[in-house]
Amino acid sequence: MDGKPDSNGNPRPDPAPAALSKATLWPFGISVLLPGVVILAVLLFSPVGRTLIGSLANLSRPPRDIDDRLVEFAHGARNRWRSRFEPLGAIYAPRSITLVALKQERIIEVYVRLRPQSDTVPAEWAFVASFPILGASGTAGPKLREGDRQVPEGIYRVESLNPNSRFHAALRLDYPNEFDREMASRDGRAGRSTALGGDIMIHGGDQSIGCIAIGDHAIEEIFTLAADTGIEHVQVVVAPWDLRSRPAPNPGSLDPIAASWSPELYRAIERALAPLPGPSATELKRKQKL
Repeated sequence: MDGKPDSNGNPRPDPAPAALSKATLWPFGISVLLPGVVILAVLLFSPVGRTLIGSLANLSRPPRDIDDRLVEFAHGARNRWRSRFEPLGAIYAPRSITLVALKQERIIEVYVRLRPQSDTVPAEWAFVASFPILGASGTAGPKLREGDRQVPEGIYRVESLNPNSRFHAALRLDYPNEFDREMASRDGRAGRSTALGGDIMIHGGDQSIGCIAIGDHAIEEIFTLAADTGIEHVQVVVAPWDLRSRPAPNPGSLDPIAASWSPELYRAIERALAPLPGPSATELKRKQKL
């Protein structure tokens, strides 16, 4: 119903629509703004959201090379490595290093090969530092196929350094290596449509599926150390747990595909770990020298 006419005889506007709009403005605003606030909170405070933001930020940056990244963070990392090497009597940059990733312990250990005392004395390995693994997936056992969410197990080389990783920076491993391909051929996986997977990295951040995430600060240090040592002199041993102190997994506890050849895999990992003294042994030897 129209309002009463004004002094000129024109009908007055009905006040109901204005009143109705005021009454519905606040709920309408909430219905529009609340989803945006929730999405923003997810992006800012969840690991997945931070990863997405980081990916978008990387897309907006021009590509950087290894030297660019070293200029960005290597100065501090090199000073920290030198302070760790000095008590061992080791010189930075080293001739070779071994990284040991222990899946169950969720830790990466760094070992350096010391210079031999003489031509007749073999070079020894010394523990230098360790970094926690902040993100990984899967269980004990090797990676068998693409999409199985498993972190590989074995002895790997660093195939390349990735200065433009979505996860700050990364070391790309050479999975699948010759052993992985040979086992796939032996058990028949090589002839199937299922791929072995790839793109296995040690990278920054705290989230990962099939890779090893160690945080941005730690990857800056490992990236710098690998670059200064030379990736051809970096070995990476990935084990289900520390096989120096515990037996290897029972084949019956693994995927049946790996049961027949897993003892061979774990014997190779045990041999790679045997010369590495572990943190406590290195610290004891260092104190004896003081």
